[in-house]
Amino acid sequence: MKYKQALDLIENVNYGHSEDSSNFKRVLAKLELNIDEGKTIQIAGTNGKGSVGTFLSTLLKEQGYKVMHFSSPHLEKYEERIKIDLKPISQELLIKNVEEILEKITIQDLKNLNYFEVSFLLALKVFDNEGPDYFIIETGIGGRFDITNIFDSNLLSIITTIDFDHQDRLGNTLEDIAYHKAGIIKDNGKVISFEHKDFVDEVILKEAKTKDANIKFLKSSDYFAKEISPAGSKFQYMGIDFETKVLGSYQISNICLAILALNEIIKSPNIEKIKSAVKELYFEGRMEVLKKNPLIIVDGAHNYEGIRALKENVERLNLKDFNLVIGSMKDKDIICHLEDIIKFSKRVIITKIDYERAMEPKEFAKKLKEYNKEIVITKSVEEACNYIRDRILSEEKIIITGSLYLIGEFKKILKDE
Repeated sequence: MKYKQALDLIENVNYGHSEDSSNFKRVLAKLELNIDEGKTIQIAGTNGKGSVGTFLSTLLKEQGYKVMHFSSPHLEKYEERIKIDLKPISQELLIKNVEEILEKITIQDLKNLNYFEVSFLLALKVFDNEGPDYFIIETGIGGRFDITNIFDSNLLSIITTIDFDHQDRLGNTLEDIAYHKAGIIKDNGKVISFEHKDFVDEVILKEAKTKDANIKFLKSSDYFAKEISPAGSKFQYMGIDFETKVLGSYQISNICLAILALNEIIKSPNIEKIKSAVKELYFEGRMEVLKKNPLIIVDGAHNYEGIRALKENVERLNLKDFNLVIGSMKDKDIICHLEDIIKFSKRVIITKIDYERAMEPKEFAKKLKEYNKEIVITKSVEEACNYIRDRILSEEKIIITGSLYLIGEFKKILKDE
């Protein structure tokens, strides 16, 4: 089987997320996999799943363990969804596992699953074949009824932030959303979580109590930032000084949650190895510096909480008079949340993501009229890149935001320059 054939089998299925896992479980049973639930670590949350998962993978790897990480979406290539020791699986490994899956199930079985289900099925097959010490699994949407939440137990449940997103699926209140996220807590299991508003944490605590699970919260008072600059951050946690190249105050929170998780997973981890891992942490698509001349920062903020965090970072890094590049999906009403970021910009460049749900730039522009900013409309990410290349001076600053799909397209084009 060729790589394109294998990828077509994975991708030529229906998109979306299912809350009924019965069909997925039926197909999964045919594979007869040996899933060691004692190695699985599940992460749910509105934002931060990818960061915490990547940071925890890095910390565990630095301690000498083999770590697998399942995430979504990918930025540039499909294989990014399944990483072993921080590296996307190879095309050869993808082909091998697809071929072995088709020895047990039919192509029609695959077509009866949606895109996310097929991806998770492949990840479980890779997990069975590769035998990592730990398997970090990010939920797709919510948690309680997410297709990843099919195991009776796990090593640890991690809940990141809880805010408004996917209200059509998760409900219109934070309590409703917390109910879905808390659904990953297992009977007699262990769970760690960010501290949220009291009424949100009451939902999580109730779930933990119902399931006799041991829970620990990471409080904002447990850590503090000492210095945040475009070069990175310095902070203190557990009485220990850390420094990291990762930008963003919210990433300090994610790093601390990953360290807390590490301490729950293994006994007495090597502190010096934790410090060295934190120093070299890297996460694509979130406050990531793509270029320094001109300064190009990408941040895949696509909901209220993500944009609020981006605003905070713009202010703390004292970024002003920058070019703001935006592209979003039709179902993500982010304009009203971008007001404070637009306020600091000198120009807004609107573009269109190469995706069926992408918002048309002209529709986006109509919503920006009241901001009295120079607006540039481009028909594609490639055209936006050409504008940046030809019209923006080397001493200017650029922030690209609105969607992880947008970030992925920009990275593909700019990487080749």
